[in-house]
Amino acid sequence: MKNPVAIEKQYRELLSYISFPISPRERLLRIKEFVDQLMRHPDESESYLLEVLQHLPDIVYKLDIAGIEPYIMRSLYEDLLVLHRYHPSLSDITGFERSIDTIRFMTAQLYAFAGNPRVMLVFLNPNYAEAPPRWMQHLDPDPMVTPYELVRQVDAIAEKNNDTVSYEIDRILEAWTRFRSIPYSTAIVPVVEFSCGSGYMRHNYGGGLRKIRVKVIGETPERFDDIHPDIAVYGARPPVEYSMKLPVLAARNLVARTHPHLMNRYVAGHVQFDNRYAMHEGASANAAIAALTYCTILKTFKQRTTYRISPGVAITGNVNEQGDILPVDQHTLDQKVRAVTFSGIDYLVVPKQQLDQAEHAVSETKEYYPGRRITVIGIGHLHDIFYDRRLTEQEEMSKARFIGRQLRSRKYAVGSVATILLLLIVIALLIIEPSDKNPVYGNFEGESLVLYNQNYQVVDRIPVGPEIIMRDTRMVERYGRAGSFIHIADATGDGTNEVIWVSESSDEEITTSVIYCKSISHNKILWEYPISFNFNFPAKPYVNGNRVSVNYLLIDDFDGTGAPDLVVIGQDYQYFPGFVLRIDLRTGELLGEYVNTGAIVSAFVADITGNGRKEIIAGGNNNAFDEAMLIVLDPQNLKGHSPLRGDYILEGYEPAEEISYIRFPRTVLGEILSHRSRYNRIVGFKNNPGRREFQAYIIDYYNYDPQSAITEVTQSLYIVTFDYDLNVKSIGTDDGYDVMARFLLEQGYIDSIPDRHYFSEYAAALKYWDGKDWQHKER
Repeated sequence: MKNPVAIEKQYRELLSYISFPISPRERLLRIKEFVDQLMRHPDESESYLLEVLQHLPDIVYKLDIAGIEPYIMRSLYEDLLVLHRYHPSLSDITGFERSIDTIRFMTAQLYAFAGNPRVMLVFLNPNYAEAPPRWMQHLDPDPMVTPYELVRQVDAIAEKNNDTVSYEIDRILEAWTRFRSIPYSTAIVPVVEFSCGSGYMRHNYGGGLRKIRVKVIGETPERFDDIHPDIAVYGARPPVEYSMKLPVLAARNLVARTHPHLMNRYVAGHVQFDNRYAMHEGASANAAIAALTYCTILKTFKQRTTYRISPGVAITGNVNEQGDILPVDQHTLDQKVRAVTFSGIDYLVVPKQQLDQAEHAVSETKEYYPGRRITVIGIGHLHDIFYDRRLTEQEEMSKARFIGRQLRSRKYAVGSVATILLLLIVIALLIIEPSDKNPVYGNFEGESLVLYNQNYQVVDRIPVGPEIIMRDTRMVERYGRAGSFIHIADATGDGTNEVIWVSESSDEEITTSVIYCKSISHNKILWEYPISFNFNFPAKPYVNGNRVSVNYLLIDDFDGTGAPDLVVIGQDYQYFPGFVLRIDLRTGELLGEYVNTGAIVSAFVADITGNGRKEIIAGGNNNAFDEAMLIVLDPQNLKGHSPLRGDYILEGYEPAEEISYIRFPRTVLGEILSHRSRYNRIVGFKNNPGRREFQAYIIDYYNYDPQSAITEVTQSLYIVTFDYDLNVKSIGTDDGYDVMARFLLEQGYIDSIPDRHYFSEYAAALKYWDGKDWQHKER
């Protein structure tokens, strides 16, 4: 090992350094420096590693990777794998192995940002390093496609080939979408962070991204916009308090030019950066602050046309009082370009004077990452941001609504003649707008839910954000149908329809689906229900219920009263469990909650018991038993958890009282191929109420290895037909199942192809839960 005295000194300096209020990024980079030193003699470093790497799980959990070069994370990941082999005791650090896996996934994300899907796939599935699947040979990046679209194309190819890596790619796309889902008054700025270490710790400069927000509290009686900084910016000259005045004055002058009627109305508020402990230099965020201030002033005073900074845009530039965009430090611009390169940003805004320098930096980066496409846009004045539709989104209020709002605010200030004239205008405008406000159809367009009446006239547009749109698109790509994220029904019983839809709510800690119910005729949200849980799986503490997503919605009258209820079906979007909720459609009140220790993939509603009330029939798999499952639930008694065992013990919930819970063992084909897929799973139903029967579609095998000799078989599926008494009437197979069975027979893995006799015995092997134990017939 290097001089033990020197290592000890570096170790103490490291502990001192990471005790400072610095960003997780800086802490990780300093730990990496120390690990690099220890890698020269990895077998002698155990005591230091046990002390230093105990900080790793907390750092990785809070880490924002945007702007980190992929090779840095790759190097750290590979070093940690080596050190772990030398020192298995590192597994005693709580969360250490999970941290290594997270770093692996983050490395894949960074290569995705950089437009290199091949390396991304290797980190998502390390086996691809030596044996890449055949479909990877057809990945030909289009230089005109953004990295985000490129990764989506790769995801579609992986799904088409039934490669499980598509689930990991989905995680990257979801993280990407959350990164770009910035609130209305927020923008992204590239910055250069610096460290204040000492000794061997260098004063490094590194590019990163920070989100900046201008938050207005309200109107102020002062004769100026009273917007204060609430940020951590070092190196700005003149002092930050004063430097904030320049972007605010620039925004105010632009307001005076475009909205002179607002010249004597001012706002109070503050400017916030995320990640307060990440230090950066200079005033290069001023152009973004000015743009956000302008947007926020228009929004505060309810102007008809308002703006927001588009997702996927980063802005760097200083600004003067007149709104001219000024250059930033030329020595740091290249660092900012590199920060944007390794992020989910598509457009970088720079001062016009520095456009050539920024484009040159982009071209240099493309030598190493040729698949990365970034569009650099040079601007000379603040108003240029709002004339380029790639940079801002415009929201425009209808004329009738705008004039009505103006009338309400001025009804005591205008004369009677003016009031009458304005009312006549409003009446004329309202005649043009559709009088039928009853929605009968809705779909997603762009990032909005658009609702139509029976004459196919638009009656409302509801912004829902990009996450749910992406998930809806993925449902179409996977299953050839849109996701069931919208329902139109008469929730209040007044004869007019309301709309019920799913949206997303995300922050650093929680990603959850939110259910909304809105009256279009009254233009009012009747209720909203954010979905989150407080799960406690002692053996699986990473499953906590804070990151869930809705798969689809069902609406039906379950008790015959004529008042329908809402059934919500979803799951933890990354792990498990699945859930079924029943919600009062009129009030948004939770009426029942059921938890399944595995995914719930499909469901339908029918009266299969013959008691005059409908039941919920759902299917998916149970992780505790690694088998497909079918559940029949009474909506009136929706509570508790599914059958479970072992590491899947769930505290805080009692065992449920299902009408029926059935486990499906794998067929002989699935058993032989179990090394390629963990469990079989119900993926769909077909209900035939006229014949009082339904079919459950079960996938027993996916083709996870396109390099093998059986690549023509993408999946093997069998169909179990039940009558409404849950007796098996028949079992059939699809072509994929039959082809795979013949192949296994030819290879000597099975003695015969499963036939009617085999499936008769298989039906007798189904396991039914009686509340205490498993039986081979329905109770």
